[in-house]
Amino acid sequence: MARFRGEASFATWLGRIALHKAMRVARRGKREVEAGCEDEPESQASEATEALVVRQAVARLPERLRVPVVLRFYEGLEGHEIAELLGCRESTVWTRLYRGLQRLREELGGGDPQ
Repeated sequence: MARFRGEASFATWLGRIALHKAMRVARRGKREVEAGCEDEPESQASEATEALVVRQAVARLPERLRVPVVLRFYEGLEGHEIAELLGCRESTVWTRLYRGLQRLREELGGGDPQ
């Protein structure tokens, strides 16, 4: 709390701290996702495996694309909230989300949605 200068809202300040901590942990490879356990039904194991493949693909995105994707789809933040956390315009957030999702679609074999 001693470092809080009041230049931004408390929620933004705290969010930035959490974001930086999460990025450091992800870079060090400390976060692991289990693909399932032996006593799970096959469908749950399959879903867990698919989730793992998606998380690994997200982890391979460049940081500027990965962070908005994680904040939007894993943390449930809105575009304006992400923009405030990252210190950029909301239009930049939506562009990065679009590009990140395009790359994921290509990597995961989803093709063009149109």
